[in-house]
Amino acid sequence: MLILLPLVIAVATGIGMHYGSPNRHSRGVALVPAIATAIAAIVWAAMTWMGFAEDNPWIWLASIVAPIVITYPTTLWLARTRAAHDAAEAARLGVA
Repeated sequence: MLILLPLVIAVATGIGMHYGSPNRHSRGVALVPAIATAIAAIVWAAMTWMGFAEDNPWIWLASIVAPIVITYPTTLWLARTRAAHDAAEAARLGVA
């Protein structure tokens, strides 16, 4: 049940990363929070399977920091990839 706390924190930081990163018009508003939440859930589950208890501070730290460290560069990469793809498609269609 305590997994909900890092997941809610991941959603909140994901929303902040969505609005704080460039080219936010090129992706849906739910994409970045969904990525952050998935990473937090994966980290929490993996650390639980490795034997970390819910009262261990490392599981909390990893479940909160890992989504930030992984999601923001992923968001920048997605924006850059989408812009390049859109420019190539516009050039191919001759509308640019």
